[in-house]
Amino acid sequence: MTAILRESRQILFLLGVVLLLLGASVVVVPETRQLVVMREGAAVRVVNRFVPGAAPGSGGAGLLLHVPVLEQLVWAERGLQGLSAERQQVRSADGQLLVLDIALRYRVFDPLRRATTQGSQERLDSHLSAALPGTPASTRICGVMPLSL
Repeated sequence: MTAILRESRQILFLLGVVLLLLGASVVVVPETRQLVVMREGAAVRVVNRFVPGAAPGSGGAGLLLHVPVLEQLVWAERGLQGLSAERQQVRSADGQLLVLDIALRYRVFDPLRRATTQGSQERLDSHLSAALPGTPASTRICGVMPLSL
């Protein structure tokens, strides 16, 4: 009787480990986000890429299997993103007082390029907010991000 219990415990333990690994390997890609799968610093694939003019739901959102230890997932928002700076007064080069109220709107069209140059969404937001006038790093950061219109 104890031998049967011991064997069933081992089988249940192995089954639990397999289910845990499978659960860590499955990720849900929502329709509102893009995903770049990176392996050893190189992009393997892009899931749910934004394509202007494409029908909603045609991007490949849904369940995705990946290897959790070998592959890193870099997320990017698919819709319009925005940053804004507080209203501030600055002096121009000729000494005039200017009141700035800045709003920045952008969309990530190429998540692969964004993932390889900027990394995470938080890092991109910090670079963009530092580029807004009135911040100490604004003169240093401007021009780092190539923006195409």
